[in-house]
Amino acid sequence: MLDILPSVRARGVLVPLLVRPNIEPDSFEIVAGRRRYLAAKSLADERGEGDALPCAVMEDGDDADALEAW
Repeated sequence: MLDILPSVRARGVLVPLLVRPNIEPDSFEIVAGRRRYLAAKSLADERGEGDALPCAVMEDGDDADALEAW
């Protein structure tokens, strides 16, 4: 995660995270982009605030597609 932190610090998250709905209402799980998420979270923790991250939402329920995207 630390290898992309300087890039996220300088430019923000440029490539959307790939997420899909989770079991709980209004929650999502990350399919692809975990390092981007962790770098952005680390930066938000440093600054005491965070921006919304760009996300592409997959349809719910297709584990094969999620594995292929990963």
